[in-house]
Amino acid sequence: MKHTKKRVTFLSRVLVLGLFCMVCAAHTAEALHVKKNPAGGQNLVFIRKGAKFVAPESEGASGLPKTGQYQSYRTGDDHTYADPAGSYDIGLSRGEGTWDDYWDARFTDNGDNTVTDTVTGLMWIQDHVAMGTIEGVNWASTMIWNDAIDNCVALEYAGKSDWRLPNAYELFSICLLEKGAIPYGGDADGIKGSGTPYINQRAFPNTISGYYWSATTYPDSTTYALNVTFGYGYVYCSGKPNSYYVRAVRGGQ
Repeated sequence: MKHTKKRVTFLSRVLVLGLFCMVCAAHTAEALHVKKNPAGGQNLVFIRKGAKFVAPESEGASGLPKTGQYQSYRTGDDHTYADPAGSYDIGLSRGEGTWDDYWDARFTDNGDNTVTDTVTGLMWIQDHVAMGTIEGVNWASTMIWNDAIDNCVALEYAGKSDWRLPNAYELFSICLLEKGAIPYGGDADGIKGSGTPYINQRAFPNTISGYYWSATTYPDSTTYALNVTFGYGYVYCSGKPNSYYVRAVRGGQ
Protein backbone atom coordinates (compact mmCIF):
# COMPACT_ATOMS: atom_id res chain seq x y z
CA MET A 1 0.00 0.00 0.00
CA LYS A 2 2.83 2.38 0.81
CA HIS A 3 4.42 1.81 -2.60
CA THR A 4 1.03 2.30 -4.30
CA LYS A 5 0.46 5.58 -2.44
CA LYS A 6 3.90 6.86 -3.39
CA ARG A 7 3.31 5.87 -7.01
CA VAL A 8 -0.05 7.71 -7.12
CA THR A 9 1.50 10.83 -5.55
CA PHE A 10 4.33 10.79 -8.07
CA LEU A 11 1.93 10.35 -11.01
CA SER A 12 -0.22 13.21 -9.69
CA ARG A 13 2.77 15.51 -9.63
CA VAL A 14 3.74 14.51 -13.16
CA LEU A 15 0.18 15.16 -14.34
CA VAL A 16 0.09 18.63 -12.72
CA LEU A 17 3.45 19.49 -14.23
CA GLY A 18 2.29 18.28 -17.63
CA LEU A 19 -0.87 20.40 -17.48
CA PHE A 20 1.21 23.42 -16.45
CA CYS A 21 3.49 22.96 -19.46
CA MET A 22 0.50 22.59 -21.79
CA VAL A 23 -0.99 25.86 -20.50
CA CYS A 24 2.32 27.65 -20.96
CA ALA A 25 2.64 26.26 -24.48
CA ALA A 26 -0.87 27.38 -25.33
CA HIS A 27 -0.17 30.93 -24.18
CA THR A 28 3.12 30.94 -26.06
CA ALA A 29 1.36 29.77 -29.21
CA GLU A 30 -1.08 32.65 -28.87
CA ALA A 31 1.68 35.23 -28.32
CA LEU A 32 4.23 34.15 -30.92
CA HIS A 33 3.67 34.14 -34.66
CA VAL A 34 5.89 32.70 -37.36
CA LYS A 35 6.06 34.76 -40.53
CA LYS A 36 7.52 33.63 -43.83
CA ASN A 37 10.78 35.36 -44.65
CA PRO A 38 10.16 37.28 -47.92
CA ALA A 39 13.85 36.94 -48.76
CA GLY A 40 13.69 33.16 -48.35
CA GLY A 41 15.60 31.11 -45.80
CA GLN A 42 14.66 30.68 -42.16
CA ASN A 43 11.23 31.93 -41.12
CA LEU A 44 10.95 34.80 -38.63
CA VAL A 45 9.28 34.76 -35.21
CA PHE A 46 7.40 37.84 -34.05
CA ILE A 47 5.04 38.89 -31.25
CA ARG A 48 1.75 40.30 -32.44
CA LYS A 49 0.83 43.66 -30.91
CA GLY A 50 -2.45 44.81 -32.39
CA ALA A 51 -1.95 45.01 -36.15
CA LYS A 52 1.84 45.02 -35.85
CA PHE A 53 4.35 42.19 -35.65
CA VAL A 54 7.40 43.07 -33.56
CA ALA A 55 10.52 41.09 -32.75
CA PRO A 56 10.59 39.45 -29.30
CA GLU A 57 12.69 41.51 -26.92
CA SER A 58 14.13 40.82 -23.49
CA GLU A 59 12.88 42.99 -20.66
CA GLY A 60 14.81 46.26 -20.66
CA ALA A 61 16.40 45.57 -24.04
CA SER A 62 16.83 48.33 -26.59
CA GLY A 63 17.67 48.28 -30.25
CA LEU A 64 19.09 50.14 -33.21
CA PRO A 65 17.48 53.01 -35.11
CA LYS A 66 16.20 52.68 -38.65
CA THR A 67 18.68 53.60 -41.38
CA GLY A 68 16.08 55.86 -42.97
CA GLN A 69 16.26 54.03 -46.31
CA TYR A 70 13.04 55.23 -47.87
CA GLN A 71 13.22 53.38 -51.18
CA SER A 72 12.74 49.64 -51.65
CA TYR A 73 15.23 48.05 -54.02
CA ARG A 74 13.98 44.45 -53.76
CA THR A 75 11.80 42.27 -51.53
CA GLY A 76 13.58 41.40 -48.32
CA ASP A 77 15.82 44.47 -48.25
CA ASP A 78 16.17 47.11 -45.54
CA HIS A 79 12.96 48.94 -46.45
CA THR A 80 10.92 45.72 -46.48
CA TYR A 81 11.41 45.32 -42.73
CA ALA A 82 11.89 48.95 -41.62
CA ASP A 83 8.89 50.63 -43.29
CA PRO A 84 6.81 52.17 -40.43
CA ALA A 85 3.65 51.41 -42.42
CA GLY A 86 4.65 47.78 -43.01
CA SER A 87 3.99 44.64 -41.02
CA TYR A 88 7.46 44.37 -39.47
CA ASP A 89 8.44 47.96 -38.55
CA ILE A 90 11.92 46.86 -37.47
CA GLY A 91 14.23 49.53 -36.07
CA LEU A 92 13.51 52.06 -33.36
CA SER A 93 11.31 53.82 -32.80
CA ARG A 94 8.42 51.51 -33.71
CA GLY A 95 4.71 52.03 -34.08
CA GLU A 96 4.86 55.49 -35.68
CA GLY A 97 2.88 54.43 -38.78
CA THR A 98 4.50 56.76 -41.34
CA TRP A 99 8.00 58.00 -42.12
CA ASP A 100 6.91 61.56 -41.29
CA ASP A 101 5.80 60.47 -37.83
CA TYR A 102 8.96 58.42 -37.42
CA TRP A 103 11.19 61.44 -38.04
CA ASP A 104 9.04 63.58 -35.75
CA ALA A 105 9.54 61.00 -33.01
CA ARG A 106 13.23 60.31 -33.70
CA PHE A 107 14.74 63.76 -33.15
CA THR A 108 13.68 66.45 -30.69
CA ASP A 109 14.72 70.03 -31.40
CA ASN A 110 15.69 71.53 -28.03
CA GLY A 111 15.51 75.11 -29.30
CA ASP A 112 19.14 75.93 -28.45
CA ASN A 113 20.95 74.56 -31.52
CA THR A 114 20.97 71.08 -30.01
CA VAL A 115 18.89 68.07 -30.97
CA THR A 116 18.20 64.91 -28.97
CA ASP A 117 18.01 61.49 -30.60
CA THR A 118 15.17 59.78 -28.74
CA VAL A 119 16.40 56.34 -29.83
CA THR A 120 19.99 56.56 -28.58
CA GLY A 121 19.45 59.24 -25.94
CA LEU A 122 22.36 61.25 -27.33
CA MET A 123 22.26 65.05 -27.55
CA TRP A 124 23.99 66.52 -30.60
CA ILE A 125 25.07 69.93 -31.75
CA GLN A 126 22.44 70.62 -34.38
CA ASP A 127 24.23 73.09 -36.67
CA HIS A 128 27.97 73.33 -36.04
CA VAL A 129 28.30 76.00 -38.75
CA ALA A 130 25.91 78.28 -36.84
CA MET A 131 28.07 77.97 -33.71
CA GLY A 132 30.69 80.21 -35.29
CA THR A 133 33.75 80.92 -33.15
CA ILE A 134 33.66 80.09 -29.42
CA GLU A 135 36.70 80.66 -27.20
CA GLY A 136 38.88 80.95 -30.26
CA VAL A 137 37.62 77.74 -31.89
CA ASN A 138 35.92 78.06 -35.27
CA TRP A 139 33.34 75.24 -35.25
CA ALA A 140 32.40 75.90 -38.88
CA SER A 141 35.93 74.96 -39.92
CA THR A 142 37.95 71.73 -39.93
CA MET A 143 40.52 70.62 -37.35
CA ILE A 144 43.01 67.82 -36.78
CA TRP A 145 41.98 64.80 -34.67
CA ASN A 146 43.74 65.76 -31.43
CA ASP A 147 42.28 69.27 -31.56
CA ALA A 148 38.84 67.81 -32.27
CA ILE A 149 38.98 65.78 -29.04
CA ASP A 150 40.37 68.64 -26.93
CA ASN A 151 37.96 71.25 -28.30
CA CYS A 152 34.89 69.05 -27.74
CA VAL A 153 35.91 68.27 -24.15
CA ALA A 154 36.52 71.97 -23.42
CA LEU A 155 33.30 73.12 -25.08
CA GLU A 156 30.66 74.86 -22.97
CA TYR A 157 27.51 75.28 -25.01
CA ALA A 158 23.72 75.36 -24.53
CA GLY A 159 24.25 75.33 -20.77
CA LYS A 160 26.20 72.05 -20.92
CA SER A 161 29.87 71.35 -20.27
CA ASP A 162 30.12 67.58 -20.79
CA TRP A 163 30.50 67.57 -24.58
CA ARG A 164 32.84 65.13 -26.28
CA LEU A 165 33.83 63.83 -29.69
CA PRO A 166 31.47 60.97 -30.68
CA ASN A 167 32.78 57.46 -31.25
CA ALA A 168 32.42 55.90 -34.69
CA TYR A 169 29.20 53.99 -33.88
CA GLU A 170 27.55 57.10 -32.42
CA LEU A 171 28.48 59.29 -35.38
CA PHE A 172 27.36 56.72 -37.96
CA SER A 173 24.02 56.33 -36.15
CA ILE A 174 22.86 59.72 -37.49
CA CYS A 175 23.81 58.85 -41.07
CA LEU A 176 20.68 58.61 -43.24
CA LEU A 177 21.35 55.88 -45.78
CA GLU A 178 19.25 57.06 -48.71
CA LYS A 179 20.63 58.89 -51.73
CA GLY A 180 17.37 60.20 -53.15
CA ALA A 181 15.08 62.90 -51.83
CA ILE A 182 12.91 61.96 -48.87
CA PRO A 183 9.55 63.78 -48.73
CA TYR A 184 8.15 65.18 -45.51
CA GLY A 185 4.67 66.61 -45.12
CA GLY A 186 4.30 66.87 -48.88
CA ASP A 187 7.64 68.65 -49.29
CA ALA A 188 9.75 66.66 -51.77
CA ASP A 189 13.00 67.79 -50.14
CA GLY A 190 11.66 67.83 -46.60
CA ILE A 191 14.00 65.45 -44.77
CA LYS A 192 16.74 65.07 -47.33
CA GLY A 193 17.32 66.51 -50.75
CA SER A 194 18.49 64.56 -53.76
CA GLY A 195 22.11 63.49 -53.46
CA THR A 196 24.10 64.38 -50.37
CA PRO A 197 24.65 64.87 -47.48
CA TYR A 198 23.53 61.55 -46.05
CA ILE A 199 21.75 62.95 -42.99
CA ASN A 200 18.36 64.24 -41.85
CA GLN A 201 18.71 67.83 -42.99
CA ARG A 202 15.86 69.08 -40.84
CA ALA A 203 17.50 67.76 -37.69
CA PHE A 204 21.04 68.69 -38.80
CA PRO A 205 20.97 71.71 -41.15
CA ASN A 206 24.13 72.95 -42.87
CA THR A 207 25.85 69.56 -42.57
CA ILE A 208 28.81 69.51 -44.93
CA SER A 209 29.07 66.76 -47.53
CA GLY A 210 32.48 65.87 -46.19
CA TYR A 211 34.38 63.97 -43.50
CA TYR A 212 33.65 64.26 -39.76
CA TRP A 213 36.02 62.98 -37.09
CA SER A 214 35.09 60.28 -34.59
CA ALA A 215 36.99 59.61 -31.36
CA THR A 216 37.74 56.02 -32.43
CA THR A 217 41.30 55.12 -33.36
CA TYR A 218 41.76 52.67 -36.25
CA PRO A 219 43.26 49.61 -34.48
CA ASP A 220 45.29 48.34 -37.45
CA SER A 221 47.18 51.62 -37.63
CA THR A 222 46.95 53.77 -34.52
CA THR A 223 48.14 56.89 -36.32
CA TYR A 224 44.76 56.75 -38.10
CA ALA A 225 41.27 57.41 -36.74
CA LEU A 226 37.81 56.54 -38.05
CA ASN A 227 35.60 59.19 -39.56
CA VAL A 228 32.19 59.32 -41.19
CA THR A 229 31.76 60.89 -44.58
CA PHE A 230 28.31 62.39 -44.94
CA GLY A 231 29.17 62.98 -48.58
CA TYR A 232 28.99 59.24 -49.30
CA GLY A 233 27.39 57.70 -46.21
CA TYR A 234 30.08 55.37 -44.90
CA VAL A 235 32.85 55.00 -42.29
CA TYR A 236 36.42 55.61 -43.39
CA CYS A 237 39.85 55.95 -41.75
CA SER A 238 42.38 58.73 -42.17
CA GLY A 239 45.63 59.93 -40.66
CA LYS A 240 45.09 61.92 -37.46
CA PRO A 241 46.95 65.00 -38.81
CA ASN A 242 44.20 65.46 -41.43
CA SER A 243 41.70 68.25 -40.82
CA TYR A 244 38.02 67.31 -40.85
CA TYR A 245 34.73 68.70 -39.55
CA VAL A 246 33.49 68.09 -36.01
CA ARG A 247 30.07 67.61 -34.43
CA ALA A 248 30.12 67.36 -30.64
CA VAL A 249 27.85 65.02 -28.68
CA ARG A 250 26.91 64.45 -25.05
CA GLY A 251 25.09 61.75 -23.10
CA GLY A 252 25.06 58.00 -23.53
CA GLN A 253 25.60 57.18 -19.85
